[in-house]
Amino acid sequence: MIYLNGYKQSKNFEEFIASKFTGEKLIVRDLISKRENPQMVSDLIQAFSNCSNLQTLIFENFYKFDDVEFLTNLISSLKECAKLQNLSFQLGNISMNKYIESFSQALVDLPNLLDLKLDLSLCKIDEQNTLILGQKLAKCHNLQILDINLDNNFNDNTKNGSNFSYNLVTGISKCMKLSELTLTLSSNKIDGNCQTNICSALQNCSSLKKLILNLESNYIESSNALNIISQNVYVSQPSNSFILPSFKNLSILHLNFNNNNLDHHNASQFGEALSSCQNLQNFQFKIWYNNFFKLIQRKIQIQKFY
Repeated sequence: MIYLNGYKQSKNFEEFIASKFTGEKLIVRDLISKRENPQMVSDLIQAFSNCSNLQTLIFENFYKFDDVEFLTNLISSLKECAKLQNLSFQLGNISMNKYIESFSQALVDLPNLLDLKLDLSLCKIDEQNTLILGQKLAKCHNLQILDINLDNNFNDNTKNGSNFSYNLVTGISKCMKLSELTLTLSSNKIDGNCQTNICSALQNCSSLKKLILNLESNYIESSNALNIISQNVYVSQPSNSFILPSFKNLSILHLNFNNNNLDHHNASQFGEALSSCQNLQNFQFKIWYNNFFKLIQRKIQIQKFY
């Protein structure tokens, strides 16, 4: 294993370029940009393409990295690394819209890719480009483990993030060998109908054994109309707009629905859905800051009043 550090220790890049790297694992931090040293950038791309034994490649701390074109070219060069199986990126807070197609195509060109981690939080990716990303991920036929973070990307105030999220998940659902999925879609204006569509699409992943789904700080709601019909009795009409998929093979399920608009009927629906997870061994469920707690508070206030 070798660590490559830019900026503070650029000589490490020079040493990497000068010697043919034969190791299996490489961790890259703080890449230089083309503006700083165009020749070294070109030499780095060539050096990466010669890493014939490389199996694991990790890009760390690339938040706000401003030379996405160079990074995309670098990833494209990895198609020569026939043994590459594990790839990880931390690319938060980068404007990726212009490069998402070439970036995701570079992933498709890695035929032996088994484990992929993408942190694309705060990258300003829009609906059309999540569709492209989903379509490209669907072509990663050998992918078994996927961890993708699209936290706080959708920022169109004229509509919700339903298509944004569904476009991505529709593509992921075609990865038939996927056994572990971590999907972070927090703060993207997702509503209850979109949540239903997301979970329905994921049912196609028949090999899925581990699912971590983070939909925190969205607009997932119950369509139930909550009313006070007497002093302290609440009734509402049940709704089927909120569902969880039936995952018979899941052994690990972690759900984060903090800070949405779920109510007590959704809690019942959760229970019914979980009853079909026959092999579940590890379950975590986060539902803080929802209408469950608003309901309890209102009941307490009414009881005090009367």
